[in-house]
Amino acid sequence: MKKLFLTLVIIGVSITSAWSQKSSNPCTKRSWVLNITPQTKKQYIDSVVTAWKADSINLKFTVLEYNAKGLLGKIKGSVDVGGSPSGTFGSDNLVSYEIKIEDRPNLSIKGK
Repeated sequence: MKKLFLTLVIIGVSITSAWSQKSSNPCTKRSWVLNITPQTKKQYIDSVVTAWKADSINLKFTVLEYNAKGLLGKIKGSVDVGGSPSGTFGSDNLVSYEIKIEDRPNLSIKGK
């Protein structure tokens, strides 16, 4: 009987120890950031759009206008996170834009 009791205590301590180890791991915070300036090329934007889709972030551009010098001057678009509309953005005179998403559904869009 003592051996059975001792075995149960050891198993109980092992399970409790395993649970405490798993729950003590800190959560890692993920973020996605796209900085857009007049020098940003369409190929780069397309690569970011493709990469973000893998994480269920749909970045859509309805307008990307470049001038004769190849500088990006006008943008418009939207961001959907996990299939839910999350934000829109646009600038007719682009200086800089930051689209930042941190651990869904937080979204930050900053433009100048």
